[in-house]
Amino acid sequence: MAFIDGLNHGEPTAPECTGGFGKISMARTRILQGSQLQVNGLSKGEHVFECCIHPWMRVKVELK
Repeated sequence: MAFIDGLNHGEPTAPECTGGFGKISMARTRILQGSQLQVNGLSKGEHVFECCIHPWMRVKVELK
């Protein structure tokens, strides 16, 4: 899997994304266009999510 550094705004790619969908744990997180993924069991606090195909697509979620 290749990443376009210029689009990642200098941010490092998440280590979890190394190996792409060749890793079973990564393939299970794949979200098809128009679908959704529910994440359960997160603790209170800040959680960061990143698209491994488009690493400049990131979101921070704060659970209170």
